[in-house]
Amino acid sequence: MFLKIINFIDKYGTADYKGINLDFVIPNTQIYNFEQNLCYLETDENIIKDKDDIFIITEEEYIKYKQQHDKDIEESKKENIQPNQQQALNAKLLKDNANFQIELDKQEELNSSLLLKIAKSGGNANA
Repeated sequence: MFLKIINFIDKYGTADYKGINLDFVIPNTQIYNFEQNLCYLETDENIIKDKDDIFIITEEEYIKYKQQHDKDIEESKKENIQPNQQQALNAKLLKDNANFQIELDKQEELNSSLLLKIAKSGGNANA
């Protein structure tokens, strides 16, 4: 049986399973949404009807919410680069930029040398 619990965190900041026997909760099925103060879970406890703040949902509803939750977590991981990772990335970008500038300077020097040789040869590029 799949359940949705609303008002999951009480005013003291404590998780409130609303009297559900946690011994019957299927391990690792809990999905928490602290922004919306919800919890979804699967239980073997026999709950016949909805109670205050506890709603029986279908497996399809649970799966749909879990897929969206997992997708949100993955996107969040991609967006949240840790500060030390950001510093390392910045350092690498600065180093790469410096290396590109060195190569560009070398290319400009080579081009200048070639233009000078062409000018000395009277403008004949084949000389």
